[in-house]
Amino acid sequence: MRLPALKPPPAQQVLGYSTPRRINDIWIAAQTIETGSKLVTPDTHFKNIGGLRVLLLSDK
Repeated sequence: MRLPALKPPPAQQVLGYSTPRRINDIWIAAQTIETGSKLVTPDTHFKNIGGLRVLLLSDK
């Protein structure tokens, strides 16, 4: 018996936000969460990903 191929849900659905993100940002967030690390970045959009600990850098 052959099972049908499953189509993964959009990343927005998985991570719980409505703004589409670049796939590399999703990988960065996933690895940071998996290792229990804190992400240090100037990119404010990471703060909207649940479960991700972020330290935002400022340009000032």
